[in-house]
Amino acid sequence: MISLTDPKDETNATWLNDLYKGLNTEVYNDPLYVYANQKMALLIRELLDDGALTEAELLKDDTFILNKIRSIVRGFEAIKAIKMQNGYADFKRKGSTLKIKHRYLKHLFLNNSIPFY
Repeated sequence: MISLTDPKDETNATWLNDLYKGLNTEVYNDPLYVYANQKMALLIRELLDDGALTEAELLKDDTFILNKIRSIVRGFEAIKAIKMQNGYADFKRKGSTLKIKHRYLKHLFLNNSIPFY
């Protein structure tokens, strides 16, 4: 934990915030990452709507969900298309159709040196 009892701690907190901002830009908002996540989100929504996937199954781990999706022909084909980046050029030109949650990390420090996030 970082507190403001030492001026160096404020520098460390700023460094951490800047590092996370870079991670957010370079990874979470990378067009290929957004493309893959959007395609998976739409696929999962379709499978939920069709009853091929249940909300209870979404609470299981990623490996289970991917295996379940791959066990369905349409799901297997969709994942293969995502890996092959089918439609990615179109996606880059048009942009995402889903709203992307803004991710941020900003420390707030109180006088008693207990950090809140």
